[in-house]
Amino acid sequence: MRSYKRSNHGTGNPGPWNAEQRPGDNKWTAGLFARDPATGNAHWYYQFSPHDEHDYDGINEQILLDMPFGGSDAQSVGAPHRNGYVYVIDRTNGQVLSADPFGPVNSSKGVDLRTGRPIVNPDKETKLGETVRDICPTASGSKDWQPSSFSPRTG
Repeated sequence: MRSYKRSNHGTGNPGPWNAEQRPGDNKWTAGLFARDPATGNAHWYYQFSPHDEHDYDGINEQILLDMPFGGSDAQSVGAPHRNGYVYVIDRTNGQVLSADPFGPVNSSKGVDLRTGRPIVNPDKETKLGETVRDICPTASGSKDWQPSSFSPRTG
């Protein structure tokens, strides 16, 4: 059994969802912490949905993966997320290695791997007094409470 020096913990979303009522990224929400279990100190933090305006949270399970990535072995964490992307994150430093959609997504236009930030779709941003329709994924997310798994034998 492998010994890990950090533990991962997801965080929920802020409220209300509307950007005009709650401006900014609302850091420390809708994200993933790597913490030192002995002290509780955060080693790194990644925010899946800055200013989470669609109720995507960051609370789904994380799958610890030791796998080849980009030509070398990576200690990573896999995180299928409610915002429609499956993330592979380097668990030593929080760098996003990949973020691929696993279903229809129009609430964002992808994830910038250099910054790790979702690329906002301005047509799907919430606005006070206006109804925005056909947001995908919905508030229940592409991935909700159903657990995920990964087989190192089959990949």
